[in-house]
Amino acid sequence: MALGAFWALLVWSVLGAWYLDAAGSFSPVFAVQLLVYLASVVALLIGLALRNRRLLALAALWCVAGTASCIASTELRAWQESRAQQRGDQIAESLEDYHRRTGRYPASLDKLSAVPRTGLGGFADEPFTYEQRGETYYLSHSAAIFALCTRTPDQSWRCFD
Repeated sequence: MALGAFWALLVWSVLGAWYLDAAGSFSPVFAVQLLVYLASVVALLIGLALRNRRLLALAALWCVAGTASCIASTELRAWQESRAQQRGDQIAESLEDYHRRTGRYPASLDKLSAVPRTGLGGFADEPFTYEQRGETYYLSHSAAIFALCTRTPDQSWRCFD
């Protein structure tokens, strides 16, 4: 039974790691999470070898909780980024209205009446980054670790690592 539980948890952990990689979150954070999975697998092996039920239970809890938290954090970040892009689309509409009225894009977002924040960030909403360049602009927000999402009047959102 313990060996069956070990294999089930190992598969659960590998699925969690695959999910993070498929979600495009392969990053230094992913590497740390993978190390946590490997440590929990080692703890499972030691628990099996020593027939230590407490260690097995702790390692199993570590595997399940770690995988669930990784999946939940990835889904939360994806939802936050989608919401940030919807807010950015509102700014883009305001920029286009300004352009239709004046024939140019504003030098800064301060010229617009209401500018929503991204909704990203742990303690305070991050602002959007805006840069006007001649007859175009670049509107950006941070994305997953070390990534940036940008849109222009001609393109919808594109994210880069």
